[in-house]
Amino acid sequence: MIEKRFAEYCQKYNLLSPKKKIILSISGGPDSVCLAHLLGKYQRLFKVDVLLVYFDHSLRPQNEIEKDVSVIGEISKRYDWRFIRQKLNLAGRNSIEERSRIERYKRLLKLAKKNNCVQILTAHTAD
Repeated sequence: MIEKRFAEYCQKYNLLSPKKKIILSISGGPDSVCLAHLLGKYQRLFKVDVLLVYFDHSLRPQNEIEKDVSVIGEISKRYDWRFIRQKLNLAGRNSIEERSRIERYKRLLKLAKKNNCVQILTAHTAD
C-alpha cells in the first residue's frame, strides 16, 4: 500500500527528476530507512542515482552510532548507492537541536553542489 502511494505521489508532483543524482539524508531510524527502501524499490522507475549521507552528531553512545552505520551500509550495498558519513561540530550558543539542524542542512547543500545532486531528501515522522 505505502509503496504504491509513494510512487503515485512522486509521479503526480514530479518529485524525483529522472536520470539525476539525489541525496538522501539518512539517520538509521525507521523514517529514513523506510524512505531508502522505497527509493530502492522504485529506483528503476524514477531512474535516480542516490547518495546516502549520515551525520554523526556525537550525542549518542558510539555502539548505537555504529549500529546505525551498519544498517545504512547494508542499504548502500543492497542498492549499489554511495554512502558518506560525516561528523558534525556542534559548538555554539543555540540549542543543540538548532545547531544540529543548521549544520546538517549546510553540509547537505555543500555535498549536493559537490556531487551534482539536484535534490535533497529527508524523512521525518509526524510525532
